[in-house]
Amino acid sequence: MSDTEHAVAEMGALKLSVRIDGEWCPEVRWYTPDLPVFIADDGTEVDIRGDGSILYESPDGAVEEIDEPTVDKEAKQIYEPMSVYPADTIEVRDVSRRPIRSKKADFGGGESTGVQSL
Repeated sequence: MSDTEHAVAEMGALKLSVRIDGEWCPEVRWYTPDLPVFIADDGTEVDIRGDGSILYESPDGAVEEIDEPTVDKEAKQIYEPMSVYPADTIEVRDVSRRPIRSKKADFGGGESTGVQSL
């Protein structure tokens, strides 16, 4: 699946997407008007909750609530389920923020002449 084929849940200014072990979830459903549920190809579900926690449900129906992310950066949170679950990482990303790309400045060439005398 390419990076452009993923579900996006718009929550005000945020546009959230979820990756499970590096794979984007292609589907999102809304079971309540303000809480999206992302669904992976294998049936895994990740409920996004308003308090910053998630509810992770594996394809076989096992459920784990994860209260806090192990990584919490400005545009992404990474959650790590207990080792008995099939997923190693669940990433919730705000895809409305575009990455800032830096580029080396080009000043038009020429060599520095150093200090000029007046």
